Amino acid sequence: MFKTAFSCSTVLCGFAAALFAVSSFAANALAASPGELKAKGTAIIGVQMDQFPWGFIDQNGQNDGFDIEIARMIAKELGVEVKFERITGQNRIPLLVNGNVDFLVPSMTITEERAKVIQYVIPYSSNDITLWAKKDAEIKGNDDLGKYVIGVNRGSVFETDPGQGSTAEHADQAF
Repeated sequence: MFKTAFSCSTVLCGFAAALFAVSSFAANALAASPGELKAKGTAIIGVQMDQFPWGFIDQNGQNDGFDIEIARMIAKELGVEVKFERITGQNRIPLLVNGNVDFLVPSMTITEERAKVIQYVIPYSSNDITLWAKKDAEIKGNDDLGKYVIGVNRGSVFETDPGQGSTAEHADQAF
């Protein structure tokens, strides 16, 4: 089981409360309400399994990571069984909107554009964006990025705008 650096129960309280609060908006996002999930007895939760430490497959082939723990706690709070649906950055929103998953617990940046399609709940974590480059790259600050091609994850907010006038390529093709 993945070990977190802080109390997951504290995170769960805020996240579960937000999940219940969003039930009045469920029709907008085509998501199941908490009551519907309880009646069904199972929650199909979309999680990214290629985002260590957020979601990954452990040495025994089991889903693990911070997002997995959060998803399990939400299912426990709802009193339902959990079924994980492995998602990607590219398909997570379509899977939610089309009803293939009941809700998402993904590593996802909140944007106005996405909020037009899905209903967010209170964020349960944040992380920093890190740029990695060769030692001899002449990067002293953000203004130096314009002369480089930057590898980005598919479906990320940086896919269309990596910033500072730089060009983006998908990380799986850039290197």
